[in-house]
Amino acid sequence: MAAKQELPGFRRKRDILFGKKISQDRLRRAGEQFLEAGRYDDAMEFIQRAAAPDLARRVVRIAIDAGDTPLLMRAKKVLRQDVTEQEWNRVAGRGREAASRITTMKGAAAALEAMGLTRG
Repeated sequence: MAAKQELPGFRRKRDILFGKKISQDRLRRAGEQFLEAGRYDDAMEFIQRAAAPDLARRVVRIAIDAGDTPLLMRAKKVLRQDVTEQEWNRVAGRGREAASRITTMKGAAAALEAMGLTRG
């Protein structure tokens, strides 16, 4: 198993994105690094510049699973595709599930607070 590489910092990221002699392969590798780290917006910058549709399709799946509509729309834009009705329905369903979990957690926190079981 290869050692995990450190993500490029701001300056290095800028140099990779806008450097004149940066290869498509380097852009792709940086996109993959950010993707693996869960930094999807950063990953999309590199994926778009690298013209890597396979990585953009991977982001579509991640966005749908997370219920992340803006990320889905950005990945589909890179692919030059419209979001399908099925994709809208799936991302909306995942978004509702996530909202339900948050509401449940907020309710539990409020109940604990009302019982005096939280640290102030």
